[in-house]
Amino acid sequence: MWREGVTKALAAALLLCAVGWADIPLVINHQGIVKVNGQPFTGNGLFKFGFVDTSGNWLWTNDGTRIGENADVAFPSAAVITTVTNGIYNVRLGDTGAGNMVPIPSSVFDSDDVRLRIIFNDGSSGEQALLPDQPITSGAYAYHARNADLLGGHDASELNDVPSGYMILGDTLTAPPGYTYTGTTLGKAWSTKAPIPTGRSGAAIGVIGGVIYVAGGYSWSLGSATDLVDAYDPATDTWTGKAPMPTARTYAGCAVTGSKLYVFGGNNPTLLTANECYDPASNTWTPKADMLSARQTLAGAAVNGKVYAIGGESDLTANHAYDPVGNAWSVKEPMPTGRYYLTTVAVDDTIYAIGGRDGAGDRKTVEAYNPQTNSWSVKANAPSTLVQHASVAVGTTIHTFNGNLTYDTTTDTWGAEAAPGGRTSPMAAVVGPTIYLIGGFGGSYYDIDTNEAYSTMPLYVFRKD
Repeated sequence: MWREGVTKALAAALLLCAVGWADIPLVINHQGIVKVNGQPFTGNGLFKFGFVDTSGNWLWTNDGTRIGENADVAFPSAAVITTVTNGIYNVRLGDTGAGNMVPIPSSVFDSDDVRLRIIFNDGSSGEQALLPDQPITSGAYAYHARNADLLGGHDASELNDVPSGYMILGDTLTAPPGYTYTGTTLGKAWSTKAPIPTGRSGAAIGVIGGVIYVAGGYSWSLGSATDLVDAYDPATDTWTGKAPMPTARTYAGCAVTGSKLYVFGGNNPTLLTANECYDPASNTWTPKADMLSARQTLAGAAVNGKVYAIGGESDLTANHAYDPVGNAWSVKEPMPTGRYYLTTVAVDDTIYAIGGRDGAGDRKTVEAYNPQTNSWSVKANAPSTLVQHASVAVGTTIHTFNGNLTYDTTTDTWGAEAAPGGRTSPMAAVVGPTIYLIGGFGGSYYDIDTNEAYSTMPLYVFRKD
């Protein structure tokens, strides 16, 4: 399965850092790269992890089995299912919240030389040990931590302790002293994930606990707005059907706050005021106070526990705030430029209203709402009109699709975005540094069921000289 030998190939390049130094047990971040037949692996990898001593015996394994046994002879019993994208994977060793993972006792590191052994299975080629065992270093996964001098209480000069020929990843193209850029760059790429069970457009979407929930939308295959709710788990690349939404609808507003998804307004086929709350913990929907005005093609966002419903037909400048605690709506400062088919994104407690359409046509308009001062400000127009698009934020950068642009909220500037085309009214969500673009309308009366993931973090591979 492996070529070039895993010692020098991009098979299990890693850096580790402990999260709890004095705590018992420890949790240790581990990131690495894995290749199959010379190509970066993408999919759900089956990993078994463990620490071995100088004699090659297990000191700890992810599932707690085989302790004290020879690691060359006996592998741990249960694997950890880990998502790998373009060869990159990330896992928290000792995190009991993950499947088949037991705590790491600090006594493991009483030994002078403890190394990590990784057994990998791509699901078709069987288990392979990614030899040689990996030295434990406290350097950063990304080189940016080196510039910060410290990580987890350890001086970044410990990058010097990485053995010759081993790999590290950096988020800048400048190689650290003693390292050479390999010419390989990972990240900033799209990959295909499991399609949504029922293709649709204009659905509500939200992320809770790292899981993406897609509710309602219009399905051309069904010929109507739908009440379907599907949950996508990026960790396992699987979809699960959930309790249907009480009110079937499309082009509703939505927002997540307090670990609950709120869906409001929309149409089916008339304009709606219905406001309903989904709790993933109980897989139940609860009706809430109706909106103050019936609207579709509106946008929603949440800031500091409040949900905002902005714009939409037929109340283009509306800006209404919903308080989940008091279960009541209130009127806020209207949006200066009334629009529908807009998107809203909250960044640093400011809501950005992007694009849309009004009586004069499609808009490039961007306006920002500050809930604390209940006031709006004008921002730089988008380079092109944005309508029936999706927008999400990664850090302080907003990404738009069916427009394929980026907006830097710190500099008020726009840039281009590489993205799949051929769709309107898609749904987008962010989990970690990864954007998921789901569904949409493909034209000629058909829905798109695709689910594509975009890694926003470019990573450069360096080899220790």
